[in-house]
Amino acid sequence: CMGYALRLVSLPNHILFGGLLVILLPALSNRVVHKDSEETQRLTLRALRMLLLVAVPTLMGMALLAAPLVQITYGRGAFDTAAASLTAILVICYVPSLLTESIRLVLATLFFANARPGPAICYGMLRVTGLTVAYALTWESYGAIGMVVSLSIVDLLGALLFMTMGHKM
Repeated sequence: CMGYALRLVSLPNHILFGGLLVILLPALSNRVVHKDSEETQRLTLRALRMLLLVAVPTLMGMALLAAPLVQITYGRGAFDTAAASLTAILVICYVPSLLTESIRLVLATLFFANARPGPAICYGMLRVTGLTVAYALTWESYGAIGMVVSLSIVDLLGALLFMTMGHKM
């Protein structure tokens, strides 16, 4: 159910992220090369605002319509009512993680544009380690819901860390 929920809720994000990040990296890199830190900051904040302006209502709508959306998408064949209900709950639980992921991806693009991939790579390694520990601690007691909530918490901490490091640039 986790994979199905993630596929469903990730679709709008992949479409939004893909288009924005492809445009954002060269634009930020150009500003960095010309040492225009004010314009770099303005462009980064504008990208975050644009992405969140579209992502927040889209993901909130998906969360509110999770049950019918899952039923329409997967509710046939071997996908029974219990699986559909769990998948709908997981869709709702994934929303905070995907919102923080949008922040993290824009800020990671800023690091790469500044030729400083170290923080993004370091965060990736810390994220994998944190999720491995969180999953081990939550799986037995809370199952898939615990794992998805752990993902949201780890991604929120990562977004806060990235915002702190991005602000210092």
